[in-house]
Amino acid sequence: DKNVFKSLPEVGAFASDPPKARAVLAAWLKPKTKLELAEWAWSADIHLGTVNTTRDIVAHPQLAARDYWTKVGEYVVPGPAVRFSRTPIVLARPAPALGADEAFADAWLADPVRPEPARPEPGRREGREGPQTPRLGEAFAGLRVVDFSWVAVGPLTTKALADHGATVVRVESSTRVDYLRTLTPFKDDVVGINRSHYYNNVNTSKLGVALNFATPGGLALARRLAAWADVVIENFTPGTMKRLGLDYETLSRGRPELIMLSTCLMGQTGPWASFAGYGPHGAAIAGLHAITGWPDRAPCGPNGPYTDVIAPHYSIAALSAAILERRKSGLGQYIDMSQIEAALHFIEPLLLDETVNGRTATAQGLDSPTACPHGVYATHGSERYIAIAVETPAQWRALRSLTPLDAFADARYDAFEARYASRDAIDAALSAWTAEHEPFELEARLIEAGVPASVVQRMTDLHDDPQLAARGFFVPLRHSEVGELPYDGLITRFSAKQRMLHKASPCLGEDTDYVLRELLGLTPDEIADYAAQDVFV
Repeated sequence: DKNVFKSLPEVGAFASDPPKARAVLAAWLKPKTKLELAEWAWSADIHLGTVNTTRDIVAHPQLAARDYWTKVGEYVVPGPAVRFSRTPIVLARPAPALGADEAFADAWLADPVRPEPARPEPGRREGREGPQTPRLGEAFAGLRVVDFSWVAVGPLTTKALADHGATVVRVESSTRVDYLRTLTPFKDDVVGINRSHYYNNVNTSKLGVALNFATPGGLALARRLAAWADVVIENFTPGTMKRLGLDYETLSRGRPELIMLSTCLMGQTGPWASFAGYGPHGAAIAGLHAITGWPDRAPCGPNGPYTDVIAPHYSIAALSAAILERRKSGLGQYIDMSQIEAALHFIEPLLLDETVNGRTATAQGLDSPTACPHGVYATHGSERYIAIAVETPAQWRALRSLTPLDAFADARYDAFEARYASRDAIDAALSAWTAEHEPFELEARLIEAGVPASVVQRMTDLHDDPQLAARGFFVPLRHSEVGELPYDGLITRFSAKQRMLHKASPCLGEDTDYVLRELLGLTPDEIADYAAQDVFV
């Protein structure tokens, strides 16, 4: 990394000898603390994710500066996953004791007065921006969204809006190609910015516009799009949108109904707001790497950019709440989502164990605090495996009825504690048995007997999965360049929704002319003037 060589000349001296450079770098890193390394990486513009433990997280200065930790009752708990500028989430009281609010519930149910249901967003909007045809049964029909985001978190968020009926305009540029467009797999192994199925799979149902923000005309059109939109979404480094004149303060002048969501790794405020990185860095910082792996080995972390697929669930919920609230108040607001703060809710019980009991979570391998046996076992075939998890006495007895676990027939093994104490011996016997069976046949037998089990599927298995096929999960769509391919559908079905996905993802700038003419109402001469300024690249 050129920034590493620039920051550490002693490493850069061995730029032509990577093994030696790595050895020198490792020696320099070893005596440093995690915070020292993070501050070094931040100042040197190096992407580095410290493998934080729950103890590190509770003491992290960025979370302290953002007042993340909240006291509810007598306990310190993680704060809200997202921050609303006008209607902040308030953790008002502890969870109720069992039956504590029965009197309130009875009174509420007995009240004959019910609030009027919220009126839906208009299905059709007329005017200079051009008409939009309503999509029947779509949760976000009529909603206009401008998506200035890139890579995964923002695009996954806007994909949900688009797939559920919103008109989403994805703004990109060939001068700063979305990183996702450069990632495999490429159709027919032919590399191209429109051929990445990774990109295409997370940008369905959207319109694509190409604008060069380095030109005055490109910025002017970006502002016109923002003025057209009900919702603006971005995930640049904090401060970028302000420099471009596209920040919420600027865009919402005279438009109090505007909703805008900004998402980045560490949040929009605090001393670490500008700390940059990708999903794998976020997963390490948010504590997921430290608890993934085996206690006697280095952490291995979850595969891929894990926080990139956690955070969108929170941002979609936050946007839905803001849109619903706006129907009542007529007012929009600004939403700040730190991907780290959202991801911490995935390990909230472990964080509570830290703040309440002072216990720091560690990697446990395949052990589980509630299930035994609990593991992944080799089956017949080349690198084929099955996952089995037994929690209850009934599940354990069902497993024993199928397997040669006679050494554990004593009734005391109905108890989890007894099985856990003998887990190595149970795993050895179970592994010898599973190795003799075909994975999918074994899965069917175990499930039929009442034992929770699943084949560890390969990516290629998913397109033949009978459950996914029965639900029509994969949706064939025709893309302008790569032709027809299956795309991931929706995990939640709505009875009134008539189409799962609306269109394949756009090629770079594919819908620029349509958006400018039909949505913004520009004339051919106006579009030609912008084209002469090299705006559409």
